Amino acid sequence: MKKILFTLATIIMVFGISQVASANMGPGAKSGAMHDKGMEPGGMSSPGCPCAGGMEGREMKRHKHMEWNEKIDPARHEKIMKIHQLGRDYRDTDDPAKKKEIEDQLGPLVDEELKVEQQDANKHLDKMQKRIDERRKVLKERDEHWKEVVDHQVKRITGEEEYLDYPMKPW
Repeated sequence: MKKILFTLATIIMVFGISQVASANMGPGAKSGAMHDKGMEPGGMSSPGCPCAGGMEGREMKRHKHMEWNEKIDPARHEKIMKIHQLGRDYRDTDDPAKKKEIEDQLGPLVDEELKVEQQDANKHLDKMQKRIDERRKVLKERDEHWKEVVDHQVKRITGEEEYLDYPMKPW
């Protein structure tokens, strides 16, 4: 679960946050708006991340997020830092040969990171699907026992039955 935290935006930030903001939030959106709501750029939630939510500046959140990622997966963090550095080097040089060399190094690193992010997203979706399936099962059972559910709630509201006296059912 902890490795789900790296998103495509982490890679794209190498090339500038404005593209991420406009691509994921629509025209006129603030670049930090989703992150202020506990969301990663790109829409991935970051449970447990110290930068989720709050009103700190975008740079402080990014810094805290990178520190947290470093603790979770140091090797992956190093690759992401290498991508960031290559992006800075690319922007800092005017030499076309140097830019081509950086692109050649950057391509495989970004490809590898995006594949890992894709796997993380699929794992996250699988977990979400499992929770949805479990909830559907509970709701189906509740529908099948609707009269008992209503009777129980009426007894609880009227004080005829205490909550703990009722047999534990998923509905």
